[in-house]
Amino acid sequence: MAANGAHRFSHGHRDLLLAVSYNVYGTRAATSSSDHKLKVWDCNEKTGAWIVTDAWTAHDAQVTDVKWNGPYVGEHIASIGEDGTLKIWQEDVSEAVNSGRRWKRIFQLVTATGVPFMGLDLKNIGAESYLAVATRDGYITVCEPEDHDDLSSWRVPWQDYLCKIPSRMDETSFRLSWHKETLPAWPAVLAG
Repeated sequence: MAANGAHRFSHGHRDLLLAVSYNVYGTRAATSSSDHKLKVWDCNEKTGAWIVTDAWTAHDAQVTDVKWNGPYVGEHIASIGEDGTLKIWQEDVSEAVNSGRRWKRIFQLVTATGVPFMGLDLKNIGAESYLAVATRDGYITVCEPEDHDDLSSWRVPWQDYLCKIPSRMDETSFRLSWHKETLPAWPAVLAG
């Protein structure tokens, strides 16, 4: 561990590391890369070393973002890629560690505009999960599960452009972040 509290580790991806996400406890991490792969890491409690527990080809193009979901409905991560897809992955603990089969895709959403997703975030309110994704052209999609106990089927209650569609000559980038408050904003809900 470095004096400033940072820790270096070799990520082992074959290309650029594009995103890192930690679980709510900080004991697990997921990394995404231009090599089309996701890796899941566990922190060894005794040594503090990060150990890869699985790696797999998650998308048909670079994986631009990855996020852990909250701890209340099992272990899930979401990823987006330049292939224009959002995928939700669920851990299958019956599969061997580092088998490449430990994480199963349980949901996939293709971008509505044909433009790749650029930003992704998950929100938990108790045991309920919500997610939002934004494309490079500023189109945001908000999703919620049909059943909050089963994240294999999601519906889209809202989607729209956040801004005027950028020209093809403009370089754009969007990142999403849900408000971190764990309780609903009751005045906003009451106001409609």
